Amino acid sequence: MASAMEAKMSKGVKGKVCIAGSGIVGRSWAVLFARAGYSVALYDVEPNQVSSSSYRAGDASNALSWSGPGLIVQLIQVAQAIVDIRQAKLPALAELNMLNGQSIDAIMQNISACSSLVDGLLSAVYFQECIPEVCLCSL
Repeated sequence: MASAMEAKMSKGVKGKVCIAGSGIVGRSWAVLFARAGYSVALYDVEPNQVSSSSYRAGDASNALSWSGPGLIVQLIQVAQAIVDIRQAKLPALAELNMLNGQSIDAIMQNISACSSLVDGLLSAVYFQECIPEVCLCSL
């Protein structure tokens, strides 16, 4: 039986991209790669960020496959980010005729959450780091 990635590849998906960091920068990269035909797996170490950016609205199977402490919170936060991409980012690009002839729904099919960095990196052709740098030193 073909894997989910093989099925997407046969439908024209170019490959999988893993994005670590699902804040405003990670969301922007997710839109860019999804518009270009890549399957995007969003991951974030901050549970609030992950949940808001990478959950596909209505995709209960994604939620059921996750296990471990704090993942329900992550799922809610990823959902908020996905909602932001669907309701704000992509419509703004659509108004500027920048969806490359694709529908918002078609682009959203390429964006999903991953519950661990290992899962995100598995079979990825590219990794994009979008994590804020924090200086822990005193000046």
